[in-house]
Amino acid sequence: MIDEYVVKHYEHVSTKSFEEVVNAFEAAVGDGDDGKFLNGMKALSNVQDWENLCKSSFGPSGFLHVLTFDHGHWLKFYGIGGKAKQYTYGNPLLAHTMVKHDIGVCFQVPFHILIYEAAKGEVRIAYDLPSTLMDRLHNDEVNEAARRIDPKVVAFVTELAGAPA
Repeated sequence: MIDEYVVKHYEHVSTKSFEEVVNAFEAAVGDGDDGKFLNGMKALSNVQDWENLCKSSFGPSGFLHVLTFDHGHWLKFYGIGGKAKQYTYGNPLLAHTMVKHDIGVCFQVPFHILIYEAAKGEVRIAYDLPSTLMDRLHNDEVNEAARRIDPKVVAFVTELAGAPA
């Protein structure tokens, strides 16, 4: 099967420095990048253990980041001076509100966010609107659940940026 669908891509411009935005993001999300979250999953035996692990791992934003990829680090090997960090982040309990209707949701969760410094020093935070990522499934229940997640993501990133989209 080959499918085409439209995704809404958002980019917020921040008046903060790259480092300030990265630090704010990392302070707002729980750190699942240290292995504790994924290792904690191995010891789970029931839904209550799972939910407790999730809730104890979330940062103040209600999200958890599970992977950081520092593109700026490897770009310098090619003589490209750039600042760009991509994070894989989400909330498995929110994801469940979609996945329970279609396991195909797992292709798009957790979500991705890119914090980068554009060519002229402008700091941007880029992400795709969750509900539009789910449109390809053509599932009304998934779409309804995803639309409830959209405002949480937009509000979170807007606060990080300190300026509207």
